Amino acid sequence: MTATTRARVLAACFATSRVLAACFATTRARVLAACFATAVIACAPPAPRYPTRLEAPGRYPGAYLLRQHVTVRVGEGGGSLDVVVQKRGDELVLLGLTPLGTRAFLLRQRGLAVEHEHYAGPELPFPPVFVLYDVHRALLRPPLPGSGPGLRRAPPGEELHEERWTAEGLAERTFRRSDGEPRGVVRIEYAPPWAPGTLAPAQVTIDNPWAGYHLRVETYEAVDLEASEGDAP
Repeated sequence: MTATTRARVLAACFATSRVLAACFATTRARVLAACFATAVIACAPPAPRYPTRLEAPGRYPGAYLLRQHVTVRVGEGGGSLDVVVQKRGDELVLLGLTPLGTRAFLLRQRGLAVEHEHYAGPELPFPPVFVLYDVHRALLRPPLPGSGPGLRRAPPGEELHEERWTAEGLAERTFRRSDGEPRGVVRIEYAPPWAPGTLAPAQVTIDNPWAGYHLRVETYEAVDLEASEGDAP
């Protein structure tokens, strides 16, 4: 593909999300970021009220680094990117990478304070803190008390939290608002089930109708930072 052709493809991607499929089929690595950002912005619904409390990372056990591949669907648009997640003490960091491996965005939570740095491409079509809420729900929260397969329920609160367990481990988490606003269920599925004692699930899908997106998160590297520090001379 010549430089002139590439320029026309990029211009078309920014003009309309209808050419997303063509962009993925041609020079995917170079145009993915532009196509993804354009399609998401064009198809995303308005950001809703998001009545969820963010807890300090230090409330949860463990210190680890995860390398993940995230596939995003918002409305009729979508795309994918690699993300590095690090949780240590009272700090949680999410670093998004472009297809070329450079920084796309940084989300950092220290205690209850959240920082967001944007480096490349258009901004997300919803507040970045929304992503942190689902990282907490999917990865940080410890299992609800109980044993064996079946349904576990947290004590009633602003959110009604349930877990479905199989013989292999945690298969699903759901969250509903006790007042019914917003409507719908945030559903997090683990395939295969998340076995107790393992650092991170192999694959997680997050369907969040409150924020209007669907995520598939695949973890391809997990490092236990506590174990690594213990092994250091």
